[in-house]
Amino acid sequence: MSEPVGVHVACLTVDCVDAERLAAFWRALLDYEIRESFTRSIRIGPSSGRGVDLLFAPGARPKAAGKNRLHLDLRPADRQAAVDRALLLGAELVSWSNPTGPWTVLADPEGNEFCILQSEADHALFIERFRAAPPT
Repeated sequence: MSEPVGVHVACLTVDCVDAERLAAFWRALLDYEIRESFTRSIRIGPSSGRGVDLLFAPGARPKAAGKNRLHLDLRPADRQAAVDRALLLGAELVSWSNPTGPWTVLADPEGNEFCILQSEADHALFIERFRAAPPT
C-alpha cells in the first residue's frame, strides 16, 4: 500500500438547476460566505474555517425521484431551531422523515435531501450513555 499524499476534501460540488437560489439557501442556513470562483459555479464556505466549501454548478436537470446517493448531515447547536430556520428558508420536511427520531430529514429548494441531526450536547449524552451500556 502506498503512503498518504496529503489529500483533503476541497469542496463538495452540487449540480443544480438554479445555482444562485441554492447557494443563497445553503449560505443562509449554514451562515457561510461567498468565496471566489473561477467558473459559472457559485462557491460558498465557512467564515469560521470549520467545515467544507460547497460549490453549486448550474446547468443540471431537476433532481429525479428517489433518495440521494450523497447527502449532508448537519450537527446544530439547537436542532429544533435549525429545522425551523431551514423550513423558513424554503426547505421541506421529507414525508418519510421521523421528526421525533435523532435526526430530521429535509429537502432543499431543489429537492436534495439533508439531515439535521441531534445537537452537539444531545449527541455527547447519547455517546456517554452508549459507552456506559453498549447494546448486547
